[in-house]
Amino acid sequence: MCIRMESDDSISTEDDRMLWRLLCFFGLILCALAALAALAAWDGASRKDLLTFFAAYAWPLVVILALIWFREPLTQLLRGIAPRLTKLSFMKVEFELKQAASLSHSAPAVINELQAPLSALAVQESGPELRAAFAETGSLVYVEIDLGKGDEWLTTRLYIMTALLPRLRGLRCVVFVETRDGMPRRFVGMATPDTLRWAMAMRWPYLEHAFAQAYASVITLPSIFVGGAFFAPRIKTLGGGLDGAVAQQTFQNFLSCPGDLHKRGLTASPNPIGEWVQLQDQQWERSEWVTGSTVKDILGGHLETSAIAHSSAVSPERLAPLVVKERFPFVATLHSDGSFKSAIDRLAVVSAIAPAAG
Repeated sequence: MCIRMESDDSISTEDDRMLWRLLCFFGLILCALAALAALAAWDGASRKDLLTFFAAYAWPLVVILALIWFREPLTQLLRGIAPRLTKLSFMKVEFELKQAASLSHSAPAVINELQAPLSALAVQESGPELRAAFAETGSLVYVEIDLGKGDEWLTTRLYIMTALLPRLRGLRCVVFVETRDGMPRRFVGMATPDTLRWAMAMRWPYLEHAFAQAYASVITLPSIFVGGAFFAPRIKTLGGGLDGAVAQQTFQNFLSCPGDLHKRGLTASPNPIGEWVQLQDQQWERSEWVTGSTVKDILGGHLETSAIAHSSAVSPERLAPLVVKERFPFVATLHSDGSFKSAIDRLAVVSAIAPAAG
């Protein structure tokens, strides 16, 4: 896991390159001036004049070497000064610089996006709490999956969640935490539901097969009976939104799908090699327990593991630039003890900054 504790004077790679090019540019100008002076003084110069020349023009070389040697601290210095520069003058040539937009208390939309809690759901285990998530229909921005010590979540439950909750409740992000070294809610990483679903389908194709059967058994019916009433299964939105009754029935059919996922009446595992977990006496499910290592293995580089240490002392004005610099749609923040705190909608923050900076 990569945890970055950053402050306002942090240097981005691109800024470093730009400032380094600026330093090199002025160094080349000094070299050119020294070369011109050398050509002018060389004609008919005596030994004494030559020594005088080197004494006079050795300092540009020293300056250039100093710029090369101290480029990193100079870059940080210029980085801190640059936002306050309004004019640059060189050899009677002046450049008016546009004042950089800054986040201040005059940007309440940005502060609201950073402070307002997102609609989230923390699921401790893949049993009743997961079923309850399908019984609700309210918007859900991200879900926190607590893997515990690796005996809380089965691959079947994680898969059906990524397949249905985005269409039922608009789920956009899955956050994984685990118990590590005796400390709960250690951040593992984040991923989009679609990325997680297809990564699992690639690793365990039978999950997609079982879901296709469960979904087809519901969506092709003229009506379904759920909760004491009949519902006509249909798509509700252009984004593929599902009715709650359709999602609940698909969820139940998936978890009770015989053959591919479930076998009953067996006293031993159908496959001694693995992939089967005993749920009850003589009842087996084709699944595996999910750990932090499992998540990292199936997602690889698609698992977002960066996070920002965020304490109450960090103001929204200081937090916003750190959030914007990230690449993933969401940014994880951690408590001072390293445990997961919350996720920030980076895209919402960027959208709020755009009019504020204009």
